Amino acid sequence: MTIPITRFGAALPNVFALAGTDENSATGALGWALSQSPALLSLLLCDLGFASYGELDARIDLQRRTDDAGFTDIEIRAKDLHCIIEAKVGIAVAHRAQLERYVDRMGSIGSRVFLSISDAPTAFAARSLPPEIQGVAVKHRTWRDIQSQVRQAAGIATSPIEKLWLRQLEQHLEKYVTGNRITDNTVYVVSLSTAPIEDGSTYTWVDVVKEGRYFHPAGKGWPAEPPNYIGFRYNGKLQAIHHVEDWQVVDRLKDEHASWPENEGPHFVYRLGPAIIPTTEVRSGNIWSARNYVAIDLLLSGACQTISEAVAATKKRLEGD
Repeated sequence: MTIPITRFGAALPNVFALAGTDENSATGALGWALSQSPALLSLLLCDLGFASYGELDARIDLQRRTDDAGFTDIEIRAKDLHCIIEAKVGIAVAHRAQLERYVDRMGSIGSRVFLSISDAPTAFAARSLPPEIQGVAVKHRTWRDIQSQVRQAAGIATSPIEKLWLRQLEQHLEKYVTGNRITDNTVYVVSLSTAPIEDGSTYTWVDVVKEGRYFHPAGKGWPAEPPNYIGFRYNGKLQAIHHVEDWQVVDRLKDEHASWPENEGPHFVYRLGPAIIPTTEVRSGNIWSARNYVAIDLLLSGACQTISEAVAATKKRLEGD
């Protein structure tokens, strides 16, 4: 029997959560598990195109710094192998200039590979990452891919300690895998304009949602990863909440719909589930931000009469008061 433990009022589901849920926590957890699990290390290297190394005489370094003044996330080095892993949270990917800086530290012999890990779909990552840099192969995997390998490694590992670390890592990676957050019951509430999207058109932002779609920039003040629920408010009140059924990253919105606007930079495009209508009216209230994260029960239960009340109650709940 385990005893519940919290940190700053939040539950700690696994040991890796002690380091938080940022980028360093993810790479630190992965690096540690690779050092403790021959099964995971072998699966990862095989996935990258290398032959099985069995009991590989390898070294794993986290945040290694050399004369190029760069800090790599994870480095796996063996006699004829050098793999540098650069991991990101959300859909960002490693910058080409960053990887070019690390080429010299990899030497010129043996198998060499850069591995990018983030939540970016492979096709999206390929637009920023070349297949190779100065003879070093460049590959990309999502956190979902890595989580799948961790799960597979746990199934073939024989050591109870190795299995324990892999289970801990699999659980920790839930925080980084977009689409796995099915237990996230916060709603991303946005203000929706009723005006036409483009001059001379009658097609409005409300029409986009009525068609079961929605879009917004990826990052730049907007979410860098898709929410589980989106709520829409206009005409002074919350109109509906929708579950995000599916999403993709696109470069040009007009390729998706002729009535959508011209855009700059990548955008998330969502396919929305059926509308969830509040049983009682929830007015906007004295709300300053056009976009807020709000606990879904506070919007649907009647506990709050306005979105502004629900925003404040959500914040108080998260602070543990």
